[in-house]
Amino acid sequence: MSTIIDNALTSGSVLYYPTIEFQSDAWLKAAICMWEKVYRIVPASYKPQDSDEVKEAIDAGLVESIILEKGDLASTAEDFENFMEGAESFPAALDGHDNIDIRLHHEKIDEALLPVLESLGSKINPNGFLSVSEEVANAYMLFLATNIARRRKIGKATDDENVFSVDSYFQFDGNFNSWIWNPDQTEVAASVVLPQILPSGIETDSMARVLDFRRKYAEARTSFRDSVITLCKTLTEVESASHVQNIIDDFYYKITNAKEFPKGGILSKALHRGWPALAVGLPFAASVFLTNGEFDFVKTFQTIDIALIATLANSINSNRSNWRESDAFYHLGLRGHFGSNIGYRQGMTRITDKFHEFMDD
Repeated sequence: MSTIIDNALTSGSVLYYPTIEFQSDAWLKAAICMWEKVYRIVPASYKPQDSDEVKEAIDAGLVESIILEKGDLASTAEDFENFMEGAESFPAALDGHDNIDIRLHHEKIDEALLPVLESLGSKINPNGFLSVSEEVANAYMLFLATNIARRRKIGKATDDENVFSVDSYFQFDGNFNSWIWNPDQTEVAASVVLPQILPSGIETDSMARVLDFRRKYAEARTSFRDSVITLCKTLTEVESASHVQNIIDDFYYKITNAKEFPKGGILSKALHRGWPALAVGLPFAASVFLTNGEFDFVKTFQTIDIALIATLANSINSNRSNWRESDAFYHLGLRGHFGSNIGYRQGMTRITDKFHEFMDD
């Protein structure tokens, strides 16, 4: 189904990226327990290879395709070229022609942009695919997804922690340089990781049971999502490290005492198990992470962590001052995605490391 650009898509919807097919049915089940609808970018001539459970979610109206129009591609091409020309620091991962093993469908690329991508890869083959490195393909798809999501006023959600980690580069308009942790800067890119609300056993439960859970806890889902967005917005505005604890304490109290959740129910179990993890990329005041002039790279508050990814290069181009709900980008990870059986904390450093590899290696 084609999607027009209007404000009807703003509340409670996300764009799945960077692939067309969902890499896991369990991930989609988790996503629709959080959001009202999941969109994805599908070329007009392509038929997704979906599982029966994904098709069930589509039939329920919870998964919808965004068919790219010429204006989408033209806008992305122009913005991508301008972005690459104006970025503070060009990521090392986009240089050269190594690892040419990923294909981009020609319908996702505007003709004006083809020479740029061809310079970073090989020519389009007879089947209409451009072969580029995994880094280049992911970078273009991240930019395309960011552009499409912004035009439609929706957030983005991925199941790939590598993609999520480097998405900060595009979401914060390339406002980084080679000095990853500069204590003299006033703003940083960071990731807030908090637990999610899911029925236990979601990996093996049927889509039908998940849909039933979703209907039963519709009010709770909306309340939790609104609480997360409120938390995120407040965290982008605060500059006091000590006050962050109060903000998160208030958030924790609100959701654990919400009347929408049965006492001792799923929310309580999720909070104390520490899984699955929902990570949100946000701009923060650098002062939140500084102690005696040194960075604390991970701040821990009950079951919630905040991890520093990198300092922003230019605080004049502030992301904090105009952050909106539709700027949110998420990584939703199930058990194990953030560190085996010890929960998600081990994975916090991986998010930062992946970003540094993208910029410097």
